[in-house]
Amino acid sequence: MTTYNHLFSIMFAVVTKASCEDENDWPTAEEISDGLERRFKNMGRLEIIEAVGEPHDTYIEDED
Repeated sequence: MTTYNHLFSIMFAVVTKASCEDENDWPTAEEISDGLERRFKNMGRLEIIEAVGEPHDTYIEDED
């Protein structure tokens, strides 16, 4: 049976004091992780589809 690998991105917000005007003023890894965790905690199953949209890439997995 063929198995597919799909690449998705997820949209989420990060609240921070970082301006993101240059790469030295980006949110920290902890702030990004917290934003992603909040996004998952606050969405239902149907909202997941809205959050990720269509796959960006799909390929067939190698079968061993």
